Amino acid sequence: MPKSKETFLSLQNPLEIHSENKIFEVLVIEDDLAWQRIIAAYLKVVQKNMNICFVQSGEHAMRNLEKKIYDLIISDFLLEGQMTGLEVWKACQEIQPQAQFLLTSGFDFCDMSISSQMPIELASKPFDHLKMKKILSHLLIPTERIRFQFSLNKACKNLS
Repeated sequence: MPKSKETFLSLQNPLEIHSENKIFEVLVIEDDLAWQRIIAAYLKVVQKNMNICFVQSGEHAMRNLEKKIYDLIISDFLLEGQMTGLEVWKACQEIQPQAQFLLTSGFDFCDMSISSQMPIELASKPFDHLKMKKILSHLLIPTERIRFQFSLNKACKNLS
């Protein structure tokens, strides 16, 4: 499998879900390049006005999360490197609690020890087209207000 440090994909169309010209920042943590393309296609259907950054490991994701604010983070459960997608999610709760998070896996989440009570969206591969579209739409809608508040809080902390 070819290695890539990170890949950026910019998709823009202001006539989708949001009427404003907001560009959504999305981080996809997926070590399989074919699944990166599939996830990008789903995102394009739901919201074309976004920048998508692809990384292949949790460790690389952590470096990106320290530098940039994301609206949505999508992570596979099993990744290259030492971190799992669940560990990435737990770290995101501290680093970027405003970000929406979707955990994906080729395994059935019902068979895993991940509690259905956890405040996290789950999607098993292969994705059900309508369900995935609904999940992504739901995750992107509330981010404008939350992202603004997080940016404001971060700016205030930097001033003190």
